[in-house]
Amino acid sequence: TYPLPFSTSLHVTKNGQNYDLDGLPFAFYREPRPRFFDPPGGPRAGNTTVTLYGKYSGGSTKYCHFGEVGQVPATLRADPERLVCSSPNSENTPLSHTITNVTHRLPVVLQVSLNGQQYEPIGEFGYYESPLFSFITPPSGPTRGGTQCTVRGRGLFANVQPGLDGAH
Repeated sequence: TYPLPFSTSLHVTKNGQNYDLDGLPFAFYREPRPRFFDPPGGPRAGNTTVTLYGKYSGGSTKYCHFGEVGQVPATLRADPERLVCSSPNSENTPLSHTITNVTHRLPVVLQVSLNGQQYEPIGEFGYYESPLFSFITPPSGPTRGGTQCTVRGRGLFANVQPGLDGAH
């Protein structure tokens, strides 16, 4: 069974017998229940909007923690319930592992906290170096779409999804 959240007063004592009369406000909350997050990674420069779907109500301050890179504030959104945060810049953080895969993905553990102290792991967020494009052919196509392009460059991997919305 899952305990209900509640608020109470925390009373302090110095000798185990005499407690302060006023107390301090303290709230118990349900542990976060993450389901999944999207996208699974972003550039080392950071600023990727990461959405964490699940149950995150309760707590006082919410954070996303990106492994050794650090933590950033998160915002609770509703319908569906989710947290939204921006990945921090990892370019000046020496990540503690070696790139061993063809995608050049640098994984860090993504965690969430509802109080800035206890963390719940969600999965791996993959940082990657920004790609360097060197070639596209053909360089143009009709407005109706349908043009298949070949792109060459360094730092490309399987999850690259081109956008033709004028901003990407």
